Amino acid sequence: MGIKRIVGVFVSFFALVVAGVDCGSSGSEFGGGGAGADGTGASAGTGATTANGGSGSCVMSGESCTHPDDCCSEFCLDGVCISPGDCKLPEESCTSPSDCCTGRCEPETGTGEVKCLNFCFDDGEPCDKALDCCNLGCWNGVCDSSQGPCLIESSDCTQNSDCCSNICMDGECQIDESNTDCRPTGETCNSGSGSGCCHVCDETQNPPICIFGDDICKPTGGICTTDADCCKGQCVDDGTGTLRCDPGCIDNGLPCEFSAECCETNCVAGECQPSTDPCVPTAGDCTSHADCCTGFCLAGKCDLPCQLTGAACLGSGDCCSGFCTEGVCVTIE
Repeated sequence: MGIKRIVGVFVSFFALVVAGVDCGSSGSEFGGGGAGADGTGASAGTGATTANGGSGSCVMSGESCTHPDDCCSEFCLDGVCISPGDCKLPEESCTSPSDCCTGRCEPETGTGEVKCLNFCFDDGEPCDKALDCCNLGCWNGVCDSSQGPCLIESSDCTQNSDCCSNICMDGECQIDESNTDCRPTGETCNSGSGSGCCHVCDETQNPPICIFGDDICKPTGGICTTDADCCKGQCVDDGTGTLRCDPGCIDNGLPCEFSAECCETNCVAGECQPSTDPCVPTAGDCTSHADCCTGFCLAGKCDLPCQLTGAACLGSGDCCSGFCTEGVCVTIE
């Protein structure tokens, strides 16, 4: 699947901030699955701003940097300090997939609102609606690709979850008339009143169907089969014989180049050390951003806004180190 939009959302967001752009007024939104970001939680245009940390001054989010450890957050992407928690979490309003930490932005049935969704579920996992499932097939409360994807407008149905719109009325899938923003994934590209697909339109199908595109990937801790399945990191054995996505952070006592690559985000004199404040290490269980050493809790795991050394990348902005060589994040040069 390649590098996912989940890394790119942080880069595109802070590129707009540094340029002094009003994030709500430009960039593509629904219909093309392009980049559009929300400006909450950042400031720019006031010159360099620093905060006093345990080891001296650091640069605040939205300001320029040359090294990850320049930043109070420990994350420097494309020359800008970023705060990992600035993307939108599930249930928050969105205008584009790139607004969301999960890369999933879809209409909420019957409300007229568009919100970020959780990561999708694999076959065999319980579901409430088609959009809960990576394969878009929620049948009798379970994700099941063997029965095909959800049903489009005017198809015969028995319950709401049979339909891509999540509305089954009088035995027929109906369009969600309250939705005027974008068409839900799985539905036809031209049905309803929405202004294009929430993600992308597959014109090769007849009729053309809204699909996820490159947004679907597995979160940290998610079950995987290859590295390409993972939003970040690599697909590795968790010690029990199950392959899971792992960001690949460095344990305490081992060599490091910058703090973000340490599981407790504390690199001192070239060695990962315990955090100065108690926190949950990268890939550990969490319920809020405040739990995590990285300051970023996503899908119940402490996560990163970028790829660590050895993970796949499309450009240097994907990498916590700031360096992408031949499609792989490498150490700081």
